Parts: sequence; C-alpha cells; structure tokens
Amino acid sequence: MTIKYRTPCFGSELIVKEIGEEEKLFQVCIQSATNPLGTGNKLGIYNDLDYAITQLNRFCKMYTLAREGGYHLSGDRLTKHDKPDILVSSVLDDDVTEDQLRSLLEVQISS
Repeated sequence: MTIKYRTPCFGSELIVKEIGEEEKLFQVCIQSATNPLGTGNKLGIYNDLDYAITQLNRFCKMYTLAREGGYHLSGDRLTKHDKPDILVSSVLDDDVTEDQLRSLLEVQISS
C-alpha cells in the first residue's frame, strides 16, 4: 500500500491509499490522529485516484456537517443516540450533495 493523498479532518486524518497489484485501486480511510500506526476505518474503494480524492474531500464536508448535528462515526456509519444510522457509503456513492445531507440530517434529527 502506498499513501497517495492525506489531509486532516475533524481531529482525524483522511488518507487515500493505493492498493492492489494488477489493478490499481484507491482506498479512502479515516485514521485517528492519536493512533497514526492504526489502519483506520475504510470508507470506500475507487478505481480512479482523482475520484478517490474527490470522495475523501466530500467525506470531510459530510463528516463535519454530521458532527455539527451530533453524529459520530462508528465503523462505516454515522450514528446518533436514538436516531437511525446513516451509512457513509450511501452518502458517498450516491453523490449526495451538502444540501441533501443537511436535509437528511434534519429528517434524522426531527424523527
């Protein structure tokens, strides 16, 4: 694995790693800043580096909004006490916009 891109986000570090030997794949992960030797949580795998970086940056915006709404990351889900979990992959892979995410969080918050 080779790290291709990294950026800080909300007390963590987001990383794009190149994985695979025959077919180049790019894995997006979030890693705790307090445990830089850990492998982190896998958020998605993409076959294009630029798209993986785009998704990494989208995740940071999404994660920031979710944290502001009281959610936290647990594995591959955004969770909040007494609210339905939100799958990270459903938000990233469906290309949910920031406005759509805000609406989703408001629905989650008010339900």
